[in-house]
Amino acid sequence: MVASAIVRPRADWVRVLEAAYEPAADDPTWGREVVGAMRQLFRCNDAVGMQIVEHDPGCLAGRSLVNLGMGPTAELGPMSSRSSRACAA
Repeated sequence: MVASAIVRPRADWVRVLEAAYEPAADDPTWGREVVGAMRQLFRCNDAVGMQIVEHDPGCLAGRSLVNLGMGPTAELGPMSSRSSRACAA
């Protein structure tokens, strides 16, 4: 098996699944828990984000349920042109 340049070896995927199925007070709280668990999966985890949209039955309109980022550079917004810090092993 070839080591991934993106995912950490022995990443705790169970923790992410537990966070995804754990009840929460509201969608943003649930999203923060899932994104927090996801940060430990990646070698470059300086920012991890999640966008979840709920669509109407006809898929003609939608509303954002979760739109968040977590990490030191998360406030930069989508597609920053700044280079990322070196990745941890």
